Amino acid sequence: PVLFSTARRVMGGSEEEVSDLPFPLASFPKRTRISYILCCHKVFGHYVADTLNYAALRIYEQVFAAVPITLYLVIFLGAAFQTMVYFPWVAVLGVGAAIIGLTFFLEGLKIAYMPMGEIIGSGLPRKYPLPVVLIVAAIIGVAVTYAEPAISALRPLGGFASRDRAPYLSYMLNEWVELTVLAIGVGVGVAAVLGMLRLTRGWSLKPL
Repeated sequence: PVLFSTARRVMGGSEEEVSDLPFPLASFPKRTRISYILCCHKVFGHYVADTLNYAALRIYEQVFAAVPITLYLVIFLGAAFQTMVYFPWVAVLGVGAAIIGLTFFLEGLKIAYMPMGEIIGSGLPRKYPLPVVLIVAAIIGVAVTYAEPAISALRPLGGFASRDRAPYLSYMLNEWVELTVLAIGVGVGVAAVLGMLRLTRGWSLKPL
């Protein structure tokens, strides 16, 4: 319908005249086809430009967040340990991949998960009593802990923990890693429940 209406405006005919014309575009006169293609190119050009500007803005936000941390780590390595990364270009590529990955990750959260969260957050208290809302909040708190990328990084980090120098840390990140993640998730769920109770009951933040 959008392309058809565009062709109709380019031709300058009435709605009845164009609706009787056959489609596809090859059946139109040559001058009309050229005008139609130029019009489509202009429309899609604006769309592509807006998309690229939006993507550049999102990437710039992640660059602004990741580059200072990277520079701090590099300076700290040089000042405290008098060493640098062994493969600088690999590290640069890794930082670039992290920036792109964070951009897609946060955009996916914004497009998919945040609208669902808004629907649940606004509709659940209207339809169900407070105990049900608290149970759902606790379950979501535990679930998002397992989806957290920083929690997923605990498994590979467990191999670097020495059992001789840090036995408890080694057990927590290797043999007890599932219990460790579960404990973190339960803590997040309890914090979500307490936060909702504080908002609904008007509790002060200091005792908590």
